[in-house]
Amino acid sequence: LQALAPLPTRGGAAARPVRESRPVSWAIQARGLAGSPASDDDEPLDGPAERTSSTDADAPGGHVCVEPERKSASSSRGINPPDVRMIFLGTSSMAPTKTRNVSSLALRMGSSIWLFDAGEGTQHQIQRCRNLRVTSIDRIFITHLHGDHFYGLPGVLCALCNTVDRVEESRVSQLEIVGPPGIRNVLRTVLKATAVSLTYRYVVHELHPRERRGSRSGSFARETRSDGCHPQEDPGYDIVANVNGEWVDLPLMQRGHHEYRFHAAPLKHSPQIQCVGYIIEEQDFPGKMTAGDEIKQEIRSPENRKFFEALNIKNPLRLLSELKAGRSIQLHDRVVMPEEVLGPTKRGRKIVILGDTYDSTGVARLAANADVLVHEATNSYLPQQDPGDASSHVSKESVRRKTLSHGHSTPDVAGAFAQAINCRRLILTHLSPRYRYPSEEDSSAASSKEAREILDAVCALAQAEFHNGMVSVAHDFAEYRIRGDWDVEEEKDDNAGAAGNGVRPSNSPEWVRIDPEESLTRAREVAKNFSRA
Repeated sequence: LQALAPLPTRGGAAARPVRESRPVSWAIQARGLAGSPASDDDEPLDGPAERTSSTDADAPGGHVCVEPERKSASSSRGINPPDVRMIFLGTSSMAPTKTRNVSSLALRMGSSIWLFDAGEGTQHQIQRCRNLRVTSIDRIFITHLHGDHFYGLPGVLCALCNTVDRVEESRVSQLEIVGPPGIRNVLRTVLKATAVSLTYRYVVHELHPRERRGSRSGSFARETRSDGCHPQEDPGYDIVANVNGEWVDLPLMQRGHHEYRFHAAPLKHSPQIQCVGYIIEEQDFPGKMTAGDEIKQEIRSPENRKFFEALNIKNPLRLLSELKAGRSIQLHDRVVMPEEVLGPTKRGRKIVILGDTYDSTGVARLAANADVLVHEATNSYLPQQDPGDASSHVSKESVRRKTLSHGHSTPDVAGAFAQAINCRRLILTHLSPRYRYPSEEDSSAASSKEAREILDAVCALAQAEFHNGMVSVAHDFAEYRIRGDWDVEEEKDDNAGAAGNGVRPSNSPEWVRIDPEESLTRAREVAKNFSRA
């Protein structure tokens, strides 16, 4: 499907992209999607888009009764969706160390890679990772414009350019970049000043805070002008937040990933710079077919055979895929509804990736009931490294207060927020450079043991506040498999050992979803308790 379709230009301006309507379910066939043309006004983002499906002219009630096409990639996922791979390319804050690069994280979604932040040296980290290919990157999300999260982006764009130039018929045609205000101009300046000519198109969407004027309550997007664009840049959107300060349903190109919705929300980090967190939400998908044999017998009945022959449907059993996709089908005497043959709907996964923050309350509503939360934990009070006494005035409270005053979080703050939003798995990243990760370069077994003990202590601080599930401390090239049944597994390597990986609490309660407003109330209480004042 062509998610962005060109429209006739007006007065020589670039064609405005058309945002595709959001389907009801991830298991959907290409012929059941319809684009919604953009208007000349700002484009609303919050309301659910209408979906139109192909119907037969003779079919009563508009139900599907035409022979379905062969399953597309988005409709062949079966009952369980494919695993999502989360790969950490950099886990250090401020500056790289011998064992940790600065911030970057990749999500591998099938054949696509979505990159979150790109600190200096990210392209080198991608080259070192055997499970990533730079040519598979088609989306990049930047949380804020501090150097340890952004300086590597121009290098990634050039690396992608050089690789695409060498790969015949590369899948990369347009790269999509999302970030805070200013990212568009920074990229234009760097690429123009260095005379870079890209071998692909790119587009930049900026997330702008809500304006005081105007009565519009929801998020909306304004198309940018083509003036001043880089030669390979297409006009993007300026996306304005809703009344809650959130960016809901970002108008991104689908690229075959119709089953995912993208949101963003503000984080408190620095008064001089805007920082955001991103939420990737998978739509719910149909349950397992529980009455397949019965419906097959009914479809094979003589009456239905004549009915389908009259409609020129050669293989009516292929209509079962419509039921699996959550759509009704028409028989000769009745309409079969999906709930008659399918088990309970399975909820989709939710992944929350936050940038630097000392208060994550702004993201709490959208992040409620997350399956995975990636949260920073820059500094910690560790007795083996920070021996507190009356003269030094070093204590758990003083370390936390200093960390928060610099716009960052400690492990206990991250754990308390994870508990507040009712997430199932917490992964800590963005650690201070003083926390080494044991590697093959460690010449001393005692040094390696000390490093592991420190990471375990960091993990324990968060686990003391987080009771829903497991806590992990990420390291460079750590890979987590987020399975279709919501479980999260870390792919072990020879050097990982057990450093920084918690255990599931024995008193962990049964996980029950909470209301997003309750998540927000809890998060506000956490921010109040851990106030940096």
